[in-house]
Amino acid sequence: MKKTDAKNKFNLSSVKKNLRLKRLFQYYSDDIKSRDRDFSFRAILKAGYPLDREKLIKKLANAPEYKYIRMDGVSKKDALDEYQYADWWRYIYEMDEKFYSSITQKEHKNILKDIFKGQILPKINSNFKREIFLEFQRDSFALISSKLNKKYYLFYCSRKLENNKKNYEDLGYGDKFHGFSNNQWYLLKIFSKKINKKQLLKIINKNKG
Repeated sequence: MKKTDAKNKFNLSSVKKNLRLKRLFQYYSDDIKSRDRDFSFRAILKAGYPLDREKLIKKLANAPEYKYIRMDGVSKKDALDEYQYADWWRYIYEMDEKFYSSITQKEHKNILKDIFKGQILPKINSNFKREIFLEFQRDSFALISSKLNKKYYLFYCSRKLENNKKNYEDLGYGDKFHGFSNNQWYLLKIFSKKINKKQLLKIINKNKG
C-alpha cells in the first residue's frame, strides 16, 4: 500500500479532529431514505474531511473554468451545480484514497473489528454510545445512541467466515471498507426512542425473513 507523508495524512485521528456531527447526522438521515445504504463508513469519512461540500464549492467558486461553464438546454446555475457535484465526488475519491494510504494494515484491521463490534462511532466521538450489541456467528447488530440529537442508530454488519474462523479483513468499503453480498456494514434504522433487546430481536428476525 502506498504511504503518504505526515503532512498529507488523512487518518482516523484526522477524522476525530474534523468530525462534523450535524453533517454526519444529515448523511445518515439521507442514507436511511436511500436504497443504497451500505456506505456507512464513508459517511464518517465525509463528515471528517478537511472540507465539507459547501466549503469545497466556496473554495472553487472563483476558479477560472467556472466562468465559462455552458451546457446546452440547461441554465448556468444548473450547469454549475452539475460541475460542482462532480468536483465534490472527485474530492471524495481523493480523500478516500488518502485515508487508505495513510493507515497501516494493523489500523485497518482494528477499524474493521471496531465496525463489527459496534465500537467505531463511540471510539471516534464521545457523543456516541453503544447501547445494545448482539453478535452472531457471521452477523452483528449494534444500537448506537447520540447525545446531541437524541437519536438511536441501528447498524447491521456481516463478515465472511473461512474455515469457521473470524475474518475481519473481508468487511468493508471498496476492497477495504465496503462490500456486497455477505460483506456489509450499513445503517438499518434510526429511532427517536430507545428500543430494548426484545424489540431488536424482532427487527432482526423480520430482516432475516
